[in-house]
Amino acid sequence: MNHLQAARETGALKEAKDKLEKRVEELTWRLGLEKRLRTDLEEAKAQEIAKLQETLHDLQLQVEEAKTMATKEREAARKAIEEAPPVIKETPVLVEDTEKVNSLTAEVDQLKALLQTERQATETAKKEHAEAERRNEELMKKFEGAEKKIEQLQDTAQRLEEKATNMESENKVLRQQAVAISPTAKALAAYPKSPFQLRTPEIVNAPNGEVKSSPDVTPISLNLKELEAEEKPQKSLNEKQQENQDLLIKCVSQDLGFSSGRAIAACVIYRCLLHWRSFEVERTGVFDRIIQTIGSAIE
Repeated sequence: MNHLQAARETGALKEAKDKLEKRVEELTWRLGLEKRLRTDLEEAKAQEIAKLQETLHDLQLQVEEAKTMATKEREAARKAIEEAPPVIKETPVLVEDTEKVNSLTAEVDQLKALLQTERQATETAKKEHAEAERRNEELMKKFEGAEKKIEQLQDTAQRLEEKATNMESENKVLRQQAVAISPTAKALAAYPKSPFQLRTPEIVNAPNGEVKSSPDVTPISLNLKELEAEEKPQKSLNEKQQENQDLLIKCVSQDLGFSSGRAIAACVIYRCLLHWRSFEVERTGVFDRIIQTIGSAIE
């Protein structure tokens, strides 16, 4: 029964450890994917902004050239008017350059608005990236906490396996001793409690015809080594139980957290008490130690 309970507890701990490891792998994968997506988005935004800035620069150069050409044409027209004879003639005004300048100016304004929009999008992306970094830090903290819990669970599982092995060895020794002690106990029960047993005197015929009684006193030496061997397993069990109780009290004083919505400390306490059959006794010292430890932790 002890082996089955230890095996079940070990299996439950291994299952919890596997779930935590899968969760950690999933969080790590999601973290890497989010970082790659953010990096690709920033690179694409940077390239697009660089292209827009280059286009804006080219358009500004074209506007400057158009303005310079318009200024030169105005100067040439003014000089021509000044040098022309005083005959007034109606000449058509060329508005092609002015329309071109206005068109380029409108396009420049449009590009400026687009650049402003891209800058706002970049700022938004930076804020989202900062938020993602914050979430990543929280995930890393959870990951570290999960690693610590996994180490604790592995340590607990290893201790439970060692306990199961020791209990199996002790049970084997106890069974062997029980088999070896049973005939000895029956033999001892047949003898009286006195270290010596007086047998009935036997009537012996002497060679000369006389009748003699020869009392036969046989000493029975109690095997002290066997009695000590009977007491050793009980002492070993008591010491092992004390070690188990100390380990339980140590676990209770730690923050074990939750697993699948269940408090790990409560489950460990219940299973240990159920395994030790503490609920079948009216009063045990382990309850007082657990209550005292919980009160100290709350304070």
